[in-house]
Amino acid sequence: MLLGAQCLISTMQSISLIVLVISGVLSDMRNQKNNVCPTFEDYFTIENNPRCWFDIAAASDVVTIIQSRGYPVEVHKVITEDGYILTMHRIPNTRHPRRKRYPIFLQHGLIATSANFATQSRNVSMAFILSDAGYDIWMGNYRGTTYSQEHVRLTVRDNEYWNHSLDHLGLMDIPAMLNKIAEVTGKKGETIVIGHSLGTTISMIYASARPEEARRNIKFMVLLAPAATLTNMISPFRILAPLSEAILDVVVSNDLIRVVSSPNISNLYSRTLCLDSPIVLKRCEQIFNIFYGPYSQMGAELLPVFFWHLPAGTSVKVIRHAADLVLGKFHMYDNGAKINERIYGSKSPPVYNTKNIRVPTLIMYAVNDWACGKKDALVLASHMSPEVLPFGIAEIDIKDFNHMDFLYGSGVKKIVTDRLMRLFDTLHKLPIKRTQNVPIL
Repeated sequence: MLLGAQCLISTMQSISLIVLVISGVLSDMRNQKNNVCPTFEDYFTIENNPRCWFDIAAASDVVTIIQSRGYPVEVHKVITEDGYILTMHRIPNTRHPRRKRYPIFLQHGLIATSANFATQSRNVSMAFILSDAGYDIWMGNYRGTTYSQEHVRLTVRDNEYWNHSLDHLGLMDIPAMLNKIAEVTGKKGETIVIGHSLGTTISMIYASARPEEARRNIKFMVLLAPAATLTNMISPFRILAPLSEAILDVVVSNDLIRVVSSPNISNLYSRTLCLDSPIVLKRCEQIFNIFYGPYSQMGAELLPVFFWHLPAGTSVKVIRHAADLVLGKFHMYDNGAKINERIYGSKSPPVYNTKNIRVPTLIMYAVNDWACGKKDALVLASHMSPEVLPFGIAEIDIKDFNHMDFLYGSGVKKIVTDRLMRLFDTLHKLPIKRTQNVPIL
């Protein structure tokens, strides 16, 4: 059934009429030729301000953005075993075809998309820098997000479509995308996986629940701002997490699952609110930093880009499941004792044991990350076998580098990507083994 359906995959549906109508009456700020400025003050005169400019990343989709930066791009459709149709964006290695380097799989975090890795300039965005170095870049989009809203049978208007948790992302979406990379490249077992935030969570779910399969499919795994258990979180998410179950009950009882989950609706709200005026844009940045870290390298010119693409949708169950991480529970979805008994054979859901991970891994965290910080990263490392951390762990102790600076920080090339490339060069030359002295990082 799935194989037959693969031939029927359609292109992404156009934005709904209501979005177009509402977008047409939004603030003039977003309708001008200029759409980004270097300071908040400049946004007040954006229309005729010579310091402002037009950035296609704050006005278009990922494929168009990648092409505008001068890179080739391929769109690959992937069907999971339960019928979800995912979209992967690939930047093939055409610049250095003689460099036989590993495929790199970039996986975004919560309510995000592949845009996280490819919306900035060529010397900042991780996807472009790695592509320039000769790597074959694959960017995933898990189910329910902007670029992965199709199914062989369901539509996003069906509540059943949104009936999925982190378990489905880690145990169905991740292996399906890895298999697609292996199928197209012929390099099974040579893929480097780089996850950010919740992208690390679903990678760890896969690697811990299916350790032998993951070891066969993944060469190396990089966990940027890892999220396993987050009991030391400083972010206000810590206060909201205990309320998630009650919120979910309200959403379900009022039949609001589709409204809350849809990326078209949620992203429309963020664009309407945060891009309404320079004053509101500043307030959105301040709220953003309260959740992710008080200082950031993200300039004012990046905020319209950020809010153009985020939030990108996800299921209520994924959010509820992610809240359990904050409560110190890295386990399969908790359906309640009665249903757990029927599904799992126990009243409590099975725990994801990170000691089971067999894929060589690097953990990288930032001290100023209020969401997935140092203490929780060190706890995660202590719950992994030492032999799978051949390069130890890497710390970023920079005051103005927070959770989202792994993706959008002005200094991310030097702070993160260059360090990773030195490590990857080592992978090409030497067998992976435990070392205590890691000058490359």
